[in-house]
Amino acid sequence: MALQPKTRKRIFYGFLGLFAFSLVGGFFANRWVKSKGYSNLWEFITTTSSNYAGSFKAQYETLSITIDEADFKKLEQQRERSLERGVMVNEEDSYVDALLEHNGTPIRAELRLKGHMLDHLQEKKWSFRVKTKKGDAFLGMKRFSLQHPGTRNYIYEWIFHTMMEHEDIMALRYMFLHVNVNGENWGVYALEEHFGQELVENNERLKGPIIRYNPELYWVYRLNELNKINITEEYAQMQSSYFEPYDTKNTLKDSSLRKLFVNAMERLEGFRRGDLTTSEVFDIEKLARFHAIIDLVGGHHSLDWSDVKYYYNSQTQLLEPVSYESFSVRKTNQLAGSYRFTGKKEYINDHHNALFNDTAFFAAYIRALDRIATKEWLDQFLTSVDPVLKSHLAILNAEFPFKKYDPNLYYNNAKSISAILKSPKGFYAHLEKIKDDSLEFSIGGIESLPSVIYALKIDSLRIPLAQPMVVPSKTPDDYVNYKKIKIGRPAGLAITEKTDFVFEYSLPGRTERKEEKSFTYSAYSYSKAEDAYLNQPANLSEFPFMVVEESSKTIHVVPGHHTLDRDMIIPSGYTVVILAQTSFNLKDKAKIISHSSIDANGEEGNPIVFSSEDGTGMGIILLETSGENHFNFVHFKKLSRPKKGDFSHDAVFNVYGSSVEMKNCLVEECKGAGLSFVRCNARLQNVYVYDCSSDGIRFFFGNAALNKITVKKCGDNGIVLNNAIVRAEELKISKTEDELLKIEDYSTLRSNTLDLSEGPLGINLSNSSVLNVEKLNLSQLKLGLKVHHKGQVFGPASGTIKSLKSTEVDQLDEVEEDCKLEILKQ
Repeated sequence: MALQPKTRKRIFYGFLGLFAFSLVGGFFANRWVKSKGYSNLWEFITTTSSNYAGSFKAQYETLSITIDEADFKKLEQQRERSLERGVMVNEEDSYVDALLEHNGTPIRAELRLKGHMLDHLQEKKWSFRVKTKKGDAFLGMKRFSLQHPGTRNYIYEWIFHTMMEHEDIMALRYMFLHVNVNGENWGVYALEEHFGQELVENNERLKGPIIRYNPELYWVYRLNELNKINITEEYAQMQSSYFEPYDTKNTLKDSSLRKLFVNAMERLEGFRRGDLTTSEVFDIEKLARFHAIIDLVGGHHSLDWSDVKYYYNSQTQLLEPVSYESFSVRKTNQLAGSYRFTGKKEYINDHHNALFNDTAFFAAYIRALDRIATKEWLDQFLTSVDPVLKSHLAILNAEFPFKKYDPNLYYNNAKSISAILKSPKGFYAHLEKIKDDSLEFSIGGIESLPSVIYALKIDSLRIPLAQPMVVPSKTPDDYVNYKKIKIGRPAGLAITEKTDFVFEYSLPGRTERKEEKSFTYSAYSYSKAEDAYLNQPANLSEFPFMVVEESSKTIHVVPGHHTLDRDMIIPSGYTVVILAQTSFNLKDKAKIISHSSIDANGEEGNPIVFSSEDGTGMGIILLETSGENHFNFVHFKKLSRPKKGDFSHDAVFNVYGSSVEMKNCLVEECKGAGLSFVRCNARLQNVYVYDCSSDGIRFFFGNAALNKITVKKCGDNGIVLNNAIVRAEELKISKTEDELLKIEDYSTLRSNTLDLSEGPLGINLSNSSVLNVEKLNLSQLKLGLKVHHKGQVFGPASGTIKSLKSTEVDQLDEVEEDCKLEILKQ
């Protein structure tokens, strides 16, 4: 029978509607599956089918949990309260009794709801923190968490912990199992080990505390934030948090664990305050591998200060990272160490910025990335874990067959990391000044990672830097910040407009060197004129007692008592002559800055005096004077070191880039160091330095000859040598708060007689430095000599003493391996 026209029309429009609905449905279904990591709907269908079919082969553990009705109701009520406020904050008495059963074995326990965010409170997938009771355990664990596998992104969290274990990093036991609650199947759960001594032992470590920043007040802040209460909450900051051990009660009750926790806490607090470096507190090789894996899996969420955990190893006395909640795998766009290295030795108010601000650690980190974030490492690792990986996937696919496992995510991250490490340029270099004996450059990092400069190449000549320069990483979205560097110019080196200046550098930790050509023009720089006191113009006309004689290029100081209430700036090209019967009172933070040489000659019993009656006068700076400076019978008293804003000098008497001779001089009652010589040739005879709040005398990058020098009562070190060569006769140092004599970083001291007394450490000899003493007298010291070197930059130090006499010295010497101390006669 033929269909009526009206019926045919209905059928036609019905098929048309069904076709349109299928198109629209397919379009939105395709969009949905792409958001889940699939390329198209067909891949989703085939993968899900395959996953589900494979799940029938799964072999899994089952954990049954029984909670009585009243306690279960208590958990339900806590869950409802948490859902209402948008975050879960653990309440007092949160635990309830529970009976676990595994393979017919009962396990006594107590549990509570676990987690802070609401993903832990899904229907029939509540997250639990479980504690077994004394004498009981589940698979060797006394504390563990049960949670939805999606909370940590399914199989990828297991891979993360297994990677950590593969690299000998403290890793949690992590697995998937079925959970029944009060006889009801709650499906597949992820089990995550908690932080206790079972974790320590399972990772083949000796007993030791696991420590963290306590985050409780941070979560109070988060709750306020969710409730739209926006106030300043200093208590919620990392700097306000206190350190606590996991399993606090048992840790503090165990005397040995308590001591180890206190040691760990003090070291971590020293690091937080900036008193200790990363390499002094942490096992940097393990820390480097930890962060390399974080980069490989894109698990940077776990670097929040409230999530980090550390194990204190009593055998190494160092902290080791413990892997925890990576939330991987995610795309890696920048590294854990990106934009963190500043090179500044100061307090840093961010935990990971402080971690990466350590050259030795950064070098280890780059080496770890070069090895781990590679196709070769991933191939080997994934092959080694493949059977176990497949068994875990089978368990997950029974309930979550739509979840796609894609190992290419790791390989893609490895490619991204390789690209970051192969940055085309690490820094800009600008030639600033060409002098007869030196070249000055401005160096500015333009990359997220630091660079290490080892040498300057001028045409075919290679000039190694006295000390490799670490160029800090650039601040994100900020302009390039430049740092000046001076390099000695070899005698007779011709420089023309065609001369090329090329810096040899690498990433920290790499042996492969790269080259960067310097621009031959200056970089842009700006300083606040009001603070940069060295840039002030000459102002001799403001001081009528300064008489300028242009014909002889001499400035005569009229004898008498002169008061300076503002800075005196002396221009270059003159000689300043000061005679006996002259004194200067510096007040209101006044200072004398001279670009000309000074010839100050007092008399015995009638010295020239520079002092500050109000205690604010800021001393003298001699800056690259053309002629030699002479100071004879000069007294410096109650002066302070120059400082304004971010600009400062170390001592009350500062000489830079000049030659100076000092005889019969007294420096006393100073706020700051007494004398500072940087890039100088200095000769000192019969000089007495007394009662300085910082170092007595400092020599940096220069040469000095000393005769009959006495330094006494200093707040820091007595005499400091850094990249300096010094010859001395009759040198006496006593009563310092720190080292009496500090010789570091390629320095040399040769002395006939050296008397050191009353201090914690007589001589601190380090970092490729050399000491030769004819006769050394040590008395009233905790440690006589310490010979050592730091890190990979410096070589060993060495000392030779022909004759040694020690009195009341608790420990004569402490010599690090590879260093040398030879005492010929004792």
